[in-house]
Formats: sequence, structure tokens, C-alpha cells
Amino acid sequence: MEFNTSETVFPVIGIENNEIKNLFGTAFSIGNDYFLTAGHVLNGIKQHEKFTLGFQNLGIYDFVQIEESELFENIDIGIIKCESTFQLKPYKWSLKNCPSLTKVISLGFPHGYDSKHNEINSTCFDGYISARLLHFRTFTGDPSVYQLSFQVPRDLSGAPLFLNKGSDDLVVNGIIVGNNTVEIPVFASREVVNDGTKEIFYEKSEAMHSGIAITAEVISKQASHLLEMNIGDYLYANGLVIDL
Repeated sequence: MEFNTSETVFPVIGIENNEIKNLFGTAFSIGNDYFLTAGHVLNGIKQHEKFTLGFQNLGIYDFVQIEESELFENIDIGIIKCESTFQLKPYKWSLKNCPSLTKVISLGFPHGYDSKHNEINSTCFDGYISARLLHFRTFTGDPSVYQLSFQVPRDLSGAPLFLNKGSDDLVVNGIIVGNNTVEIPVFASREVVNDGTKEIFYEKSEAMHSGIAITAEVISKQASHLLEMNIGDYLYANGLVIDL
């Protein structure tokens, strides 16, 4: 499977005094100069003087000011309006929910800014859907999410979750937004001190961290004022939905 990273994902960058200050996450195109990312990426970048998307051409990045944005805090995603510096071909989507053990891949910019060499580096991830959680209560929208077999590092948030069909045709089926942490007790003891008036309880736990992606089905149902329609209707109107 081969794809051009520079035409697939784009770093969300904060600029101060014309210099890169921070890399906040990853975005990807849905056509017509609209991009999707994670909601907390948008919240983070707005603390800077200038917030941009980075477009790479022949190894050199152009940082273009984000014109407008829309936040969906209930499911932690966001839409960006930004004029790209070259023609982009957005990827197709499948809005169907996938079962556990479905192979997936993603790519983005986790810890992607090397300040010493002033470089931005992308990283790819390969794994599978370990579960579909019907109600992820971390977000107010209580959305359905995919739990993934790999952890999500900082700055991968906002990256597309692609179905890995073993061909060159990547299909979006969700947006990566972070991790789910489950703690499992592995040791516990209780100690009574002196005359029994004080009790000390010890517990040791192991934590399991799993990546989380908002499903395409949930994303498609969100009404957008920037798109002037539901995200799903926009994807259909632009010929970006396929049946698998």
C-alpha cells in the first residue's frame, strides 16, 4: 500500500512572531478547503497569535491561516476552513460500523515537531478495532466509538482512521481523538495501626490505554453551520461515501 503523506494529513500549527510555536494535532481534507480534526486540537491552537495548517510541497511547508472553524464539543471533533496551497483529492468514506478485529491504519504527526532541526515528521500506525463502545461517556454526546489496538500519542488527535483493505484505496471510517484508560487492581492490602483507630488501605493497579476513534456514523449525523448541512449530507453531496 502506497500513499503520499503530504496529500493525506496536515499538521495543525500555532505560530508566534512568524515562528512555529507548537504542533497541536492532525487534520485531513473533506474537499472544498474543508478539513476535519479533533475538537481539543482547535481549542488548543486558539491560544496562539496565528493558527494554521501546514501544506508540504517538495519538502518545504507553507503555513496557511485557518479562516474559520466549528467545534463539536459533544463528540470532540472540529471542522476547519482553510485555503490549501495545491489541489487536494479527499478520501472516500464508509459510514457503516465495522466489527472487532477489522484492520485499520492511521497516520499523523504525534510529537511531530523537531524544534532542534525545525522539521515536521509524520508517523504511521497499523492495528485493528478491538471493540466498539456504544456509549463513551467521556464526551457529553455519549457517542459510539471504536477502541483501537494501539495507543494514541499526543498530536495524532484529529487523524483519519482508515480501513486497511490491503489495497491502495484508503477509506475513512472514523477520526482519532485520544485514549481510553481502564485501571485494573492487581494488589490490595489493609493495615490497622496501633489501637485500631486508624486504618490504612494500599492498592496497586495496572492501567490499560487504548486509542479511541469517533465512528464515521456518529460524525455523519452532526449538523454543521459551516457546511450548511449535516456532515453526512455533505459527504454524500460531494460523492465521498461508498458502500463496502
